[in-house]
Amino acid sequence: GIVHLDCNGVNQFGLNEIVQQFYETLVDRDATGEVKPLLIKDIKVSDDGLVHTWTLQSGVKFHDGTDFNAEVVKWNLERKIEKKLPMWDMIPFDKIEVVDPLTVKVTLTRPYPAIYNVLHIKTFSMYSPTFVEKVGDDALKSQAVGTGPFMVEEYVPNEYLKLKRNPNYWQKGLPYLDEIIYRVVPDANTRAI
Repeated sequence: GIVHLDCNGVNQFGLNEIVQQFYETLVDRDATGEVKPLLIKDIKVSDDGLVHTWTLQSGVKFHDGTDFNAEVVKWNLERKIEKKLPMWDMIPFDKIEVVDPLTVKVTLTRPYPAIYNVLHIKTFSMYSPTFVEKVGDDALKSQAVGTGPFMVEEYVPNEYLKLKRNPNYWQKGLPYLDEIIYRVVPDANTRAI
């Protein structure tokens, strides 16, 4: 079910399935289960495994028009760490640096081969800093501004979540649908029917 829309603040399987329609992570899994780049376009790792340099997708915008860039990645990861949100300490971050608008350099305190297995989890979704700073953390439970193929149109807790197509989605030709409606059916017997 949908506990609320703030996937950075909770790591819950049912919610993770839904939020990927409007929030995106830096990497994702493909149909075979392999981790592949998503908002990151290219990954370079130093020989010692400590420095990960990420080249980001260009031309990606959040639903509120905010540019997705290196500053945004740094802001999201640092917010996760500072607020000690779920899984914040799984990755041994040392430094997160902005090299240029589309390049982020992440230095780890020790090699951590599972970094991308962790970053694909939806609790590491990228939020629009402009939006978060405008509405505050509490509002993130009922509103969302991501880079995903759909935008949150209306959310009525315990009833439904209505998503509409993102007309400016960065992956050309997607999404295929105009809208998605998730209805919350709390009663297990009703759901079974």
